[in-house]
Amino acid sequence: MVLQRTLTNQVRCELYINDSKELFKSLYASKAEIEKDLGVPEALSWQELEGKKACRISISKSFDFDNETTWKEAFKWLVENTLNFKRVFSKNWDGGAKA
Repeated sequence: MVLQRTLTNQVRCELYINDSKELFKSLYASKAEIEKDLGVPEALSWQELEGKKACRISISKSFDFDNETTWKEAFKWLVENTLNFKRVFSKNWDGGAKA
């Protein structure tokens, strides 16, 4: 999972799938069920990363990192989503594919 301060001041939690387009496609086939199970208001980003061996599934949220009072909320959001990703993506999806 990634904490990333981007130019757009976003925190991102992601599942990075190295060298397995098959696993990504298997998870993508269960996209609706996975997104429902995650139960988050933010939309997931499903990136097959054309021309690369890796893929990623992520969720992000904007925070104002110039304002230190938002840091606690940003880290809380990241921890909650990291645990949620672990819970959901460690399940068997589509015939036993496991992330």
